[in-house]
Amino acid sequence: MTSHAQAKFEQALAVHQQGQLALAQELYEAVLAAQPGHFDALHLLGVIAAQTSDHQRAVELIDRAIELRPDNAAFYINRGNALQALRHLDAAVASYDRAIALNPGIALAFCNRGNALKDMKRQDAAVASYERAIALKPDYAVAFGNRGAALQELGQLDAAIASYTRAIALKPDYAEAFCNRGNALQEQKKLEQAMADYERAIALKPNYPEAFFNRGNALKELKRNEEAVASYERAIAEKPDSAEVYLNRGNALRDIDQSGAAIESYERAIALRHE
Repeated sequence: MTSHAQAKFEQALAVHQQGQLALAQELYEAVLAAQPGHFDALHLLGVIAAQTSDHQRAVELIDRAIELRPDNAAFYINRGNALQALRHLDAAVASYDRAIALNPGIALAFCNRGNALKDMKRQDAAVASYERAIALKPDYAVAFGNRGAALQELGQLDAAIASYTRAIALKPDYAEAFCNRGNALQEQKKLEQAMADYERAIALKPNYPEAFFNRGNALKELKRNEEAVASYERAIAEKPDSAEVYLNRGNALRDIDQSGAAIESYERAIALRHE
């Protein structure tokens, strides 16, 4: 690589790390114009494509980087992430597996592999993958949180709650772990505890539609239907295209004898289901 191309690449990397994606893309492309075989520039252009939700282009660019440098585990991890975003889950797992074969010490590869396996409904395998990530990185809050979600899918609610609790201990601002722990507590009919977790999730992330929705469900179970309606309406304000929220809102409205509003809510749920 010429010294000029190296300087341009280092400049691109610096602005990329600062979040200036458009400028970083322009600079990486300038590096490739001077040196078409620059695998790091190809890879990082792929990362930018993924960051801007162009996941198919991300896969294509990272594949080109892999052709030039097939022994870089990071390339396979980021390729797996883009494939997972495209819902090509088998291919994503294979990409993570290749990263792990090249470097079995990267916790992120095991965690992201667990996410793909969880999406494939292979919850036991997902839990095992998260546990490998945790063994490599014992303070990995996201892996504990995601392991909790897989355990919850398996019906292992006490273990799920313990995993969420560990995630929260490691990352006290982890809104998703509070929300998910609330869901597990709600499944156990520990509704007041669930409510406290939803409130904490909302305090941490005020525009969190799932937390408002799940809080609404807990309130409904507590027979606090007017409050449930208000919580569902906050969920709708943040995410207006969820049929399930309108359905549950309709049920709460029905229970407080607002039949006209309930029918309107059901009709909206039906319309969204058919869009």
